[in-house]
Amino acid sequence: MNAFARRKVVVLATLAAVALSLALAHGARGGDPEPDPPGEDREMHPEELDDLMEATGKYVKSTTALLKERRHAEAVTQFERAARLAAQVARFEPPIHKERIETWRAWAREYPKEAERFLATLRKAAAGEVRTGEVTAAQGRLLKHCKRCHDEFQPEEDEEDDEDD
Repeated sequence: MNAFARRKVVVLATLAAVALSLALAHGARGGDPEPDPPGEDREMHPEELDDLMEATGKYVKSTTALLKERRHAEAVTQFERAARLAAQVARFEPPIHKERIETWRAWAREYPKEAERFLATLRKAAAGEVRTGEVTAAQGRLLKHCKRCHDEFQPEEDEEDDEDD
């Protein structure tokens, strides 16, 4: 293959990657809930909470899959979406599990900060500025917040989900 053909392949592959990233960033996958605009105060219903958290989980899991393939730029796009949805959820106190609300409050305080730190590390990885081990460590710190909430805030719901599998 001559130099022109190679350059053409690289350009087309880059355009395809950018188009895919933009489509995913703008919810082109369909079915994911859209967060409310910032500053809009209202009560969050349990079903809404479930939908937003499920969508957040999907994006976090797809970020993990992309990281395993060392596709850092795409992982940034996926995790930006997860962080945006999680930030929306963190603004509200759910009307469920009031006896365990402190766990929720701790998650709402800490997760957005850790998500920003993880996103900064992901961006550095996409730019080739950090090693994979640093990304893995940042992801581990982030996922501790997810696990704590799943273990302490909603343990019986997770047990029911496990039984369905």
